[in-house]
Amino acid sequence: MPIITLSTDFGNKDPDAAFLKTRILHEIADAHIVDVTHQLKPFDVEEAVYILKNSLNYFPKGSIHLIAFDSEVTARNKAIVVQSEKYFFLTNDNGIIPEILEGESYKAFDISAPVYERFMLYHIEAIKKITQDAFPTLFSKELHELKRYNFAKPVLKYEGNLVKYIFPRVIYVDNYGNAVFNLKREEFEAYRQNRKFSIHTDFDLITKMSKGYHDLTSNDPGGIYGQAGVGFNTFGYLEIFMNSSNYDRGGANNLLGLSKNSQIKISFD
Repeated sequence: MPIITLSTDFGNKDPDAAFLKTRILHEIADAHIVDVTHQLKPFDVEEAVYILKNSLNYFPKGSIHLIAFDSEVTARNKAIVVQSEKYFFLTNDNGIIPEILEGESYKAFDISAPVYERFMLYHIEAIKKITQDAFPTLFSKELHELKRYNFAKPVLKYEGNLVKYIFPRVIYVDNYGNAVFNLKREEFEAYRQNRKFSIHTDFDLITKMSKGYHDLTSNDPGGIYGQAGVGFNTFGYLEIFMNSSNYDRGGANNLLGLSKNSQIKISFD
């Protein structure tokens, strides 16, 4: 039995996530279900893409990823099944798949039916067929183009042939209050060209790249509030953080005013 992962915007307070599991287990009694997250921010496609793109890639080949995000089936938000080189994805045509499978080949099929259904019955039935090895003959309505979003890239300003300034923006704030930007390590180094850099926020100036979160010393004897640091997180994204921070103590999100879509300036000398 392949792994079935669940990623939803249902939250943990409401009964929806548990109800979804019971619906799956009712149809597939020996299902191996793994919860990825039920905290996808509703209707924030960019944040959902960041979370899913960086959490689904290491599951075993053949795993089935059920993504209940903006999951109500409508004429514009079709229920779909997607077969990539490694996985099956069950979700809606909501803009997520082309982003998390960027650069990969895949096939997508419309599994909606004329009967209105809110709670993912189309998806669960498709999972059942996939686990029965019926996929090759199950779906015939192939979709050759899926909805996609063109997320804004960092703004660049040149001086001659070199980038002088980069203006990345926050795409995600994590559980520690760390601000994650839409700039990857390889992009930063390509623009940098071995020059010195300065990162300007509204409240701080950072000129050193930290190797990790503890590569800073706290300004507070109790270790509650610390310095601002910058580095690249586990997934290769530029991140600004505060030493020993969390939501209660104050992270980069509120101490430096770095909320979703906030912009900083990076200059090169």
